[in-house]
Parts: sequence; C-alpha cells; structure tokens
Amino acid sequence: MNDAEFERWQEAARRGQLTGDEIAALARQHGWTPEQCAELLLEVQLSRALAELPAPMVSSNFTHRVLEAVEAKPASSHFMWREWLARYWPRLAVPATATALAIYLGMAHHQNTVRRAQVAASVHAVATLVSAPASAAERLDLDVWDNFDVILRMGTVAADTELLRLLDQSQSR
Repeated sequence: MNDAEFERWQEAARRGQLTGDEIAALARQHGWTPEQCAELLLEVQLSRALAELPAPMVSSNFTHRVLEAVEAKPASSHFMWREWLARYWPRLAVPATATALAIYLGMAHHQNTVRRAQVAASVHAVATLVSAPASAAERLDLDVWDNFDVILRMGTVAADTELLRLLDQSQSR
C-alpha cells in the first residue's frame, strides 16, 4: 500500500470513523506494520477524547473584542521595514559605507581630472599665442589684450529693460 492510501485511512481515523476492529481488518488486508496500526488507533482515541470535551465558553462580546484587536494592530509594513533594517543593517553597514566612499572618491577624482584638463587647455592656448612667430603677432590685434577686461564684462552686462520699453513705445506711436 502506498503512503497516500495510508494517509486517507489516517484521516478517516482522525474523524473517528474507524473502530479498532476495522483497523485490525485493514492491517491484515494491507499488511500494515504494528506501528502503523498503533498510530491509527491513537488517532481514533484522540479524536474521541476531543469530541468528549465540552465546548469552550466564549464571552458574549467575543467578536467585538476580536475586531477591536484587529483594528488596533498597527500597520505591518511599518514594522516590517524596521525588522528588515534591524536584521540586515549590521551586515550591510560596512559594504554600504565602502560603496559610498568609493563613489565619493571616484567623483572627486573625476572632478580633479576635468579641472586639470581645463587648466591645461587654457595654459596651452596662452602658450600658443605667446610662442607664435613674429609674423603671426603682426597679424594679431594686440589691442584686444589691452581691452580684455572690458570685453569680458560686456558679456555680463544686463539689458536695460527700461530703455527698451521706451523705444518700443516710441515706435508704436
């Protein structure tokens, strides 16, 4: 006999549907071991003992109290997050700190590299102008270098909105 069939008979014994004589007859028919017969008899005895127990006393407001307890229970997702953090943070603290430090150092290195490349490019541009042959210097207008500060400030001057408004009014007339 297979385990599925024995479990079916075991379930029947739990429901109290088998007697000791029926179990003995089934044991002879299916060739059950004495341990299996004892297990089935124990199930039958346990089912009968539970059936003889009196019904438990339940208070009249039992349902109300259960519903209150369910409503009073805090949201589980909040506690699950805390439980997860308490359980896994000690394991993740060192790797997370190392990863954050590596990212920070990588970004700092990248910024320094970019800054050095910009300085090198500007130094190269100035060196190219200074070391240009005399014929190129003749073609360069050196007045640009005299007025370089003025030229730089020209890009930062804001438009005179008041003047532009007055010009628009005069043209519309």
